[in-house]
Amino acid sequence: SIYVDDERLKLPSKTRSLVVSNIQSMADGTYYWGNQPDTKKDIKDYHEPELGDGHLEVMGAKGLYKWMQLKMGLSHYRRLAQPKKVT
Repeated sequence: SIYVDDERLKLPSKTRSLVVSNIQSMADGTYYWGNQPDTKKDIKDYHEPELGDGHLEVMGAKGLYKWMQLKMGLSHYRRLAQPKKVT
């Protein structure tokens, strides 16, 4: 189980990849949060990530296909939470 700000986060079914970051890009410059528009499955209440904002970004994906879309700039990982604490 993963907890964000002391509340259990329900992961989407078939989640195979989970990213928790406090920086905008990682893994060879990949921006997992992405600049693409929200999807209906993303969290609705969030702010654009900024270095030093005190928040972590929690994102998930179902597999390699999503990662390939991400690397080509066509999509982003599902935005799950933007807490101050993850346990």
